[in-house]
Amino acid sequence: MAEGKEHAYISEAFNSILGEFSRTRLYTYLETDRRAFDFSCTLTRDQSRPLVGQTLWKNSNGIDKDIRHLIMDGSSDVRVYLCRDLMKHRVQLDEVIGSFRDSPLRDRLSRLRVFWIPEAFEAGNLAHESLLREKLRSEVYEDILLSVVFGRISAEDVRTFLRAPGFLG
Repeated sequence: MAEGKEHAYISEAFNSILGEFSRTRLYTYLETDRRAFDFSCTLTRDQSRPLVGQTLWKNSNGIDKDIRHLIMDGSSDVRVYLCRDLMKHRVQLDEVIGSFRDSPLRDRLSRLRVFWIPEAFEAGNLAHESLLREKLRSEVYEDILLSVVFGRISAEDVRTFLRAPGFLG
């Protein structure tokens, strides 16, 4: 459930960027699965739900619940956490993620993507909104897992890259 205008704007902006980014027909939703997630995406080609996400702006006490919902979701390829960049949030996030590192669910951590939102962001400030959209667009574009899931690059593209001579990375 949206806490305020920053929270709502960040979730909506991410949803709209995914829609622009996708080569496949994509539906995005706000407040899904009885509000367990702030947003999710469904592909029309097979009705799969490759992405779920949460947005954290103010409620630091919600980090544990948010991450556990994301990690426990068994049907999505990508779990996105849009998080206000505060040291308090980074510490709490590291603690929660640490609790999964030695658990049977540790393999799901590789599907978690954290996008840090500048702490001074103000919804309604057109300059802030423009900069945030460009930051998110760039980060989504550069994320290989999101690129594969939403059709920008294929598995063959990755294999070709890995076969190329030179140093990896």
